[in-house]
Amino acid sequence: MMFKLSISIVILACVAPPTSAQESDQKPESPPVNTHEQLQQMAGKDDFKPFDGNPVLRPGAKGEWDAGALGTMNVLKVGDVLHLYYEAWGVRSSKSDNWSEFASLQIGHATSPDGIHWTKDPANPVLPKGGENDWDRDGTWDPFVLYENGVFKMWYGAGQKQCDWGYAVSTDGVHFVKKGQISHIGQVEDDFVVHDPASGHYFMYYRDRLLRPKRLRYPRGNTQRPVGSRNEMNSPHV
Repeated sequence: MMFKLSISIVILACVAPPTSAQESDQKPESPPVNTHEQLQQMAGKDDFKPFDGNPVLRPGAKGEWDAGALGTMNVLKVGDVLHLYYEAWGVRSSKSDNWSEFASLQIGHATSPDGIHWTKDPANPVLPKGGENDWDRDGTWDPFVLYENGVFKMWYGAGQKQCDWGYAVSTDGVHFVKKGQISHIGQVEDDFVVHDPASGHYFMYYRDRLLRPKRLRYPRGNTQRPVGSRNEMNSPHV
């Protein structure tokens, strides 16, 4: 969930350098720790070119659930279909920290055969915010989805000033069952999850608002539901 106005989803293309056979045979090592400056240098800009047909997905019409703005998203391919999961505001203005507007955040779904022509799911929002007594009543956002063994597994953020991670599953990518809050960290956003079958661990990389500007952290767990506190984030037992 980025604290800036985002009005649509666009495409960037990047050509990655080829990997040698020798490199592909090497076992992966623990992820290195890079400084903020090193990450900026590694990112670069020369290989990226915005798609001429942007935006490929727009906010909804006035009064619709996603009329305000579109934000953080991720894409995965299942069979011949691309699935895009995205956060959207029902209401969005130019104010950067309007908490009442953030409470309108919910998660939607769109599909495409080519990554350019997208169709929004008529069942949207596929992961709505919770009811009055639910932990995620103040909005759902930052979806990250993996597809494994016939199951769509979604990690998502919820809340406003006290933000944490939740987990939900679906067999069709549309109808999700929430499994509840899975962390008690607070002040988190922008997740990315990797599953390493060899170790049996899921690794979640996320932004920690309390560690600005160097605020990239990760917990790991031996299930898809890591649970922990900020002080436990590097523990193998998370």
